[in-house]
Amino acid sequence: MGEGRDPRRALLRWPFRLEERADHVALIYDPPFCLWVDELRPAGTDLWLGTATLGGRPIGRFRMVRTG
Repeated sequence: MGEGRDPRRALLRWPFRLEERADHVALIYDPPFCLWVDELRPAGTDLWLGTATLGGRPIGRFRMVRTG
């Protein structure tokens, strides 16, 4: 589906691939971060609600808003 990088760390690049799932999109990070998966669900125009998981267990929630 696509790929990108996570800007959370200015000095590190966290490459990932996108995987389309039944009701959401998963950002699956490359090693050494491969246990980390962010799950994104659409929540309106230019808004996504996310769940950060580590080893399949939720560890946090976030939102992404399209800018520009």
